[in-house]
Amino acid sequence: MKLSLVIPCYNDAEVLPITYETLISCLDRIINNKIDDYEIIFVNDGSLDKTEEILMEIAGKNKRVKVILLNANYGHQSAILSGILNSNGDAIITIDSDLQDPPEELANFVAEYKKGNDVVIGIRNDRSVDPLFKRLTADLFYRFASFLGVPGTINAGDYRLISKRVMNSLKEYPERNLYLRGLIASMKLPTGYVYYKRMPRAAGTTGYTFAKQLELAMDGITSFTIKPLRLIGLAGIILLFISMLLIIYVIYLKIANDIPLQGWASLFTAILFFQSINLIFFSVLGEYLGKAYMEIKHRPRYVINRKINFD
Repeated sequence: MKLSLVIPCYNDAEVLPITYETLISCLDRIINNKIDDYEIIFVNDGSLDKTEEILMEIAGKNKRVKVILLNANYGHQSAILSGILNSNGDAIITIDSDLQDPPEELANFVAEYKKGNDVVIGIRNDRSVDPLFKRLTADLFYRFASFLGVPGTINAGDYRLISKRVMNSLKEYPERNLYLRGLIASMKLPTGYVYYKRMPRAAGTTGYTFAKQLELAMDGITSFTIKPLRLIGLAGIILLFISMLLIIYVIYLKIANDIPLQGWASLFTAILFFQSINLIFFSVLGEYLGKAYMEIKHRPRYVINRKINFD
C-alpha cells in the first residue's frame, strides 16, 4: 500500500524542519514493513512567514515531498481538504505540523486500517500539556455538540486516517463551511481508534487562535444540526408563557387589591432581559442565514497557486 501524509501549515517556519525530519524518520521505520511507499503533502495555507521558502527547500531535496501553495489563507479545514483531494495514496493520514500529535503512532494507524477500517481516529486520552482553559472549552464543545446531534468523537482532532473510499466520498460533499470531523463521522464507515498522549509543541507558536477554534465549532454545529433553531422556538414559548403569567398576576393585584406595579427599575430590568434574549436569538438565526448565503454563492473552497513535485 501507498500512504499519503497531509500536513496543513500556517506560519510554521520554526517547526517545519523538525517536523520534516521526524516524519521521515517515522516513515522510514515502517516502509517495506507496514507500507510499500509514501508521499508527504505539505499545504501552505497562505503563510506570512518563511514557510513557503522552507517547504520549497525540502521539496527540492526529496521528491516524495509534495507542496501545495494556496493563494490565500482559507482555513485549516480547507487546507486539509486540498491535500486529501490531491493525494494518490491507498490511505491518507492528516496530521498537524506542530508534532503535538505524535508521528510515532503512524504504524498503529496503518495497522488499524489493515484490519478493514476505512477510518482510523486518533483519540487524545492524555491532554495534560494543553492549557486548562483549552481542555475545558474543548470538553464543553464536544459534549454540547453531541447533545445537539453533531457526529463526532470526544477528544478527537484531525489526526486521522481515511481510505481512498472515504476520499472519493468527500468529493461528493460540496459545502463550503467545512467540518471534516463531522463529515467523515457521518459516513458511518468501519472505524478504528488509536489512543495517544498529546505532546508539547515542538517549536514556534500556534496560529490556531481561540477565535479560529470558535469559528470551527460554529461551523460544526451549524453544518450538521438545526437544533439550536428549535431550542430558540422552545425558549420563545416558555418566555411567552412566563410573560402571560406575569400579566395575569399584575391584573390580579390591580383588581383584587388595587395594588399597582411600582418602580421603573423592575420594568427596565425586564425590558433589558428580553432585549438580550432577542439579540441572542437573532444572532443564532443570522449565523444560519450567513452560512446559507455563503453556500448558495458556490465559490471555491480554496484556490491553488502552485503545486510542486506532483508530476
